[in-house]
Amino acid sequence: MLKNFIYAYISKRFDDDGILPDADEIYEKFQLEFDHGADINMIDSVMEGFTRTHDLSGITVLWEGRIHERSLAAH
Repeated sequence: MLKNFIYAYISKRFDDDGILPDADEIYEKFQLEFDHGADINMIDSVMEGFTRTHDLSGITVLWEGRIHERSLAAH
């Protein structure tokens, strides 16, 4: 369920602000869940899935982790 909330947050920032947020921003948004034992690696897996299905052209990428190659070509 947390994965869905993280995905929705990334999607909102992408759609509303033209930004691919960084891991720190996502962590801070869901800090309570991570402090209560949610796997922090979930952020990376959700972001990887997001970048596989979205064109990053014209998007400000603040994310410093791995981005799917298809998205890099579009960026």
